[in-house]
Amino acid sequence: MNKFLKISVITLFVIALLITGGILMSKDKKPLHEQIAEYMFNSRALPKLEYCVEKYGEEFVLTDTGDVISTRFPNFQVYLEWSEENQTYQDNYIVYLRQHDLEEILTPVANDVFGECKLFAYGYSVCPPDFGKETTAIELLGVSEEYAPVVQVDIFTVKDPKQKNNDMQKFIIAIQNSGYSICVNVEYLSEANYNNINSDNHQNLETLDSGFYKYSCSVIILPDTTKWRFGGWEEGEG
Repeated sequence: MNKFLKISVITLFVIALLITGGILMSKDKKPLHEQIAEYMFNSRALPKLEYCVEKYGEEFVLTDTGDVISTRFPNFQVYLEWSEENQTYQDNYIVYLRQHDLEEILTPVANDVFGECKLFAYGYSVCPPDFGKETTAIELLGVSEEYAPVVQVDIFTVKDPKQKNNDMQKFIIAIQNSGYSICVNVEYLSEANYNNINSDNHQNLETLDSGFYKYSCSVIILPDTTKWRFGGWEEGEG
């Protein structure tokens, strides 16, 4: 069966479902193509919304593109993946619920290495299927290597970057000695750029631009291994 025939069969099947369900006979006089589009949108998006509401018992909404966001964290899209093995969705929303706790745990570790710095925690990948609204920050940091890491942190510092390699080695050792798994992104900044960083803009494209930082790196840290991303240190013009 060629691609176009498959599409025709799927389209006819959807129309048949609409007719069978009485949608076409409803009082809503939307054109057929709008009804089909609405049906396909709902069939794809509503299960994700229902999953989040059932799991966390909080108020979630759908965007126009079918993504799920929480009214508590409207700037963050809930990342969802379907697991064939577990026949359910997996998500990273608990990371945002534990954001404050994660930052309280990790900021002192960063301060010991980088001095005064700004640290922001957020999700990296989906959590194990048994993680839910009762999962603690320590459990997120100590997730098994099969899923690790699920937590990502951005660290911004005004420290002199001459010792950047030693700084990163000390930070890696401190994280590993604690048994944690994280993805960490570190930027050495000028004082002016550092003062402009806050919880609302730390993920903006501007902060990733080489004109913003002096040096930048990204490292995945697991209890027994590390992986430098993007080829190691990147030198900027900031």
